[in-house]
Amino acid sequence: MINEIKEALEKATSGEWIKDKAKHRDEYGIMSPAAGWLLGTISKMEDAHLIANTPTYIRYLLDELEKAQEEITRLNGKVDYKSTIVGYSVELIEDLEKENAAMKEALEWYGDMEHYTVLPGAQLTGTEKDMGYRARKVLSTLTKEAPNE
Repeated sequence: MINEIKEALEKATSGEWIKDKAKHRDEYGIMSPAAGWLLGTISKMEDAHLIANTPTYIRYLLDELEKAQEEITRLNGKVDYKSTIVGYSVELIEDLEKENAAMKEALEWYGDMEHYTVLPGAQLTGTEKDMGYRARKVLSTLTKEAPNE
């Protein structure tokens, strides 16, 4: 469609178009001084103004469209949204899911009452023997610090 508009604009009467009030009538003439003839008449001044300025308006809009398309191309070349924004989000979600699973596993271990019972022949409960190692190990993956054993 853009090429069709450009082609139509190129084929239209070149040069400036002007509107002028016809003498002795309530009409406005659309003229092309370059062509040296009247293009048509219209009764409403606002319509005549729009028609007379249409080639200029269309050229302006086509230029702005071209600038916008160039800017989009430039920006798309700088940022690959899939690999940066979406990819980062997916990676972050996957990391958070892993962290969540590790924390859940540690909490379930500490929540299991079996680890608070002294087993026959043992002097410590499972939680006393663990001394928080499981929690520190999970926390170290969140803060990127090595666990204290």
